Amino acid sequence: MVLIHKRILHSIFRNIIIRLFPKRSVFLELITNNTILFELVKGKKSKKFLELKSMNFEQEFSLIHKNFFQNSTNITNDAPHPAIIYLEFGVAGGNSIMYASKMNQNKKSRFIGFDSFEGLPENWRKNHKKGAFSTNGKIPETTDSRIKFVKGWFEDTLDVQISNIVKIISENPDSQLFINMDADIFSATLYVLIKLENIITKDVIIRFDEFGYLYDNNEFQAFKSFILAFNKDFEILLSDKWFRHVTLRII
Repeated sequence: MVLIHKRILHSIFRNIIIRLFPKRSVFLELITNNTILFELVKGKKSKKFLELKSMNFEQEFSLIHKNFFQNSTNITNDAPHPAIIYLEFGVAGGNSIMYASKMNQNKKSRFIGFDSFEGLPENWRKNHKKGAFSTNGKIPETTDSRIKFVKGWFEDTLDVQISNIVKIISENPDSQLFINMDADIFSATLYVLIKLENIITKDVIIRFDEFGYLYDNNEFQAFKSFILAFNKDFEILLSDKWFRHVTLRII
């Protein structure tokens, strides 16, 4: 009862501040989101946690590949890299998925990138308006037959592709499922997580490119809503000091 009263008082106080000081409401949101973020990640670092010194996909994926994929049972002399199933949501120019495919040369690995290639579907943060990151509909070119791009908005393409993803997973039970979430905004991130709920199971690794950014439309709020709704738990494998870039594993 005391906790409920505190929440009600906090909500009332917050609404009063926003009405009296509308220009400061953004700052208040940042403070509130920062508190929620650090409550979410508290005590969640794995025993093998690695802290990032700089933030870029190449460094992060290299560390993940070396430290968290190499225990796979399907490594042989002919296939020195573990087989992975790599799903990417938010491809843009394709730099990340291309790097991952070059890093992992296992012939059984599969790489699927989802993007409208028309940019953000809505405004996100101050300097990223609707349409940002657009490639004008152009899909990245590749000669790697393991890579597939799915063009279109997530809500129009993911339902159709889920059965194909499940089929790939069932045919490759020893492969590591890795999801690279770079959708940026809350709505897109939450949509993808909910749609993939049946395959986001123990040992699945998810990387968030914008996890701890504290604006209204953010990835960590989407992830928090997801794990609460579906009773999931996780450990953090890799992140920077402020949890802006985060790679975690479902446990």
